[in-house]
Amino acid sequence: MWPGGGRIAAGGALVGHLYPLWLRFRGGKGVATLLGILAGLAWPVAAIYAAVWIGLLLLLRISSVAGMSAAISAPVAAALLGRGELVMMLAGFALLVVWQHRANLARLRAGTEPRIGRQKS
Repeated sequence: MWPGGGRIAAGGALVGHLYPLWLRFRGGKGVATLLGILAGLAWPVAAIYAAVWIGLLLLLRISSVAGMSAAISAPVAAALLGRGELVMMLAGFALLVVWQHRANLARLRAGTEPRIGRQKS
């Protein structure tokens, strides 16, 4: 495999999941896809990402906050673990994940974002 091939494939996987052509460019939020990318590129970063995601989900019970925080933790963890070659790419991926959560951010600001385990009113 040529240098950087894994990172190019990672970008294609994330963008393909966020904006699939066959769904008129309306895809998911990218949180689980990013975890899969990290598992392949840097498993220690994936472990930190998963710990942040699960920890905040258990603590706050707000899925969007857990997912966005986990995405933001990825470039930080990569930098702290000496994987500098991944930091900029992961920062871009984190921005894409946060961008996909625009509606969630609006609901968080309005105080209407649902919590896991609570009945809808």
